[in-house]
Amino acid sequence: VADWVKSVIVLGLFYETPHPHTQDAIENDDTLWISRYAWGRDYHRVITKMNRRLMKKLFEAFGNETKVRHWVDTGPVMEKVMGKYGGLGWIGKNTMLIHPRAGSWFFLSVLFTDLDLVHDHELADQCGSCTRCLDVCPTDAFPEPYVLDATKCISYRTIETKEDELPSDQGDGLAPHLLGCDLCQDVCPYNRFSPMTILNDFQPREPGFAPTRAEIESLLNRPDEGLSRMVGTPLKRPGPEGLSRTLRWHDEARSRQESEEP
Repeated sequence: VADWVKSVIVLGLFYETPHPHTQDAIENDDTLWISRYAWGRDYHRVITKMNRRLMKKLFEAFGNETKVRHWVDTGPVMEKVMGKYGGLGWIGKNTMLIHPRAGSWFFLSVLFTDLDLVHDHELADQCGSCTRCLDVCPTDAFPEPYVLDATKCISYRTIETKEDELPSDQGDGLAPHLLGCDLCQDVCPYNRFSPMTILNDFQPREPGFAPTRAEIESLLNRPDEGLSRMVGTPLKRPGPEGLSRTLRWHDEARSRQESEEP
């Protein structure tokens, strides 16, 4: 952090919608799942525009010489740790930032500033003895509470990894997830109170949040149209190649399971 930084403003933006969660939306083996955060427009773009408006307000209030720099999950900044110390929640057993009245369905961004602001107080951990998030994980990505093994996390495997081959012991549990995973948030008791977003940016766009495999394959078979659909959304990060790879991994895991059946 630069030596001029005196305060960090941590911001949360809700993206929960009234649409079904994973286990309620999956109708059959042909249904795929797209993580809630990826249904609509890329949150980086949405929040960056909001942050710039806020920065403009800070310049108007405190002068143009005020130093402000913002981040939206785009650099070496651990937003959730700052959110913890800024009173936006505690880091739960699923390693997500959880607020007792707002749950965890919110994006984070931060503004570094040279303004000397009054700091908020962190919230106490309120997970208690609950282990729902740990128990629901189909790939055992939590070796212990508060610890995430990214190499086993479905979100990592379907979005971030550059590997072409999936380790043989990690295929089971990947389906029906096409991009990302929401299970550990779906079951969190505090998410029963999550406010709903009022932004159209985060509402489901084509192909929807629980598309059929045929719908995704149709999109991937039309490269120009498929890529055009993904631009400006989180689907662009894995892109057609990443989505195709995940479908292949689904098939490989299914074939392996069928061969092992008596």
